[in-house]
Amino acid sequence: MKKLEKILSVCAILLVVFTSDIVAQLYTNGGSVLSGSQVLIGTPTRIEGKNPTYINAIEIQGDSTTYGARAALFGTSKVDGNTASGTARASLGWSSSWNAAGSIRGISAYANDVTLLDVSFNDKASSALGGYFHAEIDDPIVDPHTGTYYIAGTMSVLSGNINTLPDNGAVAAVYGKDDINSEGTWGGYFDGRGYYRDAVSIGTKSMPSMTTLNGDSYMFYVNGGGLFTEVKVATGWADYVFAKDYNLLGLEEVQNHIEEKGYLHNTPSAAEIQANGLEVGSMMTNQQEKIEELFLHLIAMNKTIKELQQDNEQLKAALSEKGK
Repeated sequence: MKKLEKILSVCAILLVVFTSDIVAQLYTNGGSVLSGSQVLIGTPTRIEGKNPTYINAIEIQGDSTTYGARAALFGTSKVDGNTASGTARASLGWSSSWNAAGSIRGISAYANDVTLLDVSFNDKASSALGGYFHAEIDDPIVDPHTGTYYIAGTMSVLSGNINTLPDNGAVAAVYGKDDINSEGTWGGYFDGRGYYRDAVSIGTKSMPSMTTLNGDSYMFYVNGGGLFTEVKVATGWADYVFAKDYNLLGLEEVQNHIEEKGYLHNTPSAAEIQANGLEVGSMMTNQQEKIEELFLHLIAMNKTIKELQQDNEQLKAALSEKGK
């Protein structure tokens, strides 16, 4: 009997190795075959409309459902030790359809009931992660490095098309949500530099029209204000005011411009600012220009005052001599 069992086991192994047909089916807890499910070994799989054909070492085809939830593969592990206590759960090929909501997920992973995380040594780290992806590389790109390379711990792609956007939620390649929402917790955290190829919006999900103001494209928009410890603006400056050939308007001309236009010369009006916004760099340069013009007028006035004072002293001295 034992010899027969060994022969049957070897035959089962050979069947797994040499066939690409169905080698197993999935069963319910009651022992009945789960309708529509099967496990395939070394099976070529072609995703409809996609190239190329993929060869899978193991393929699990779960049952389909019209109500409830299904997963092609589900795993659970628990730990209750000195440095960690909690449960990890993961499902592959998850789909669900309920009266209230439905979901389709390629991979779902959870870290549940985490009640303990401790680090015994300073050079170690403990973690509770719903998912962990890691790419370790050693200078893999060779010359000539033409074409496109993507090297990352994880990559998320949103493709297809959508015409109607949801009022709530998001349509995004990556979505992070902080349900704790307290001091020190984040919906997203990057320990390193970040790169965004396109525009970034904070405080609103819709990129407003102000980002393409007068044909100028802006890459960063904040709705709700920003607090900065320091801001550095790359801009020009107004030292040209001190050039010998600078056309400094006289104060009478400045007065006439104000009386006629209602604002300073070579400065945007309130209506222009209201319509086009204020560009910090150019406005700082413009204000510096006016400050430097004021100093030129003050220098000229100071020179005139000194000349008048000198003339006044000479006049007083002449009157004093005449009175003797």
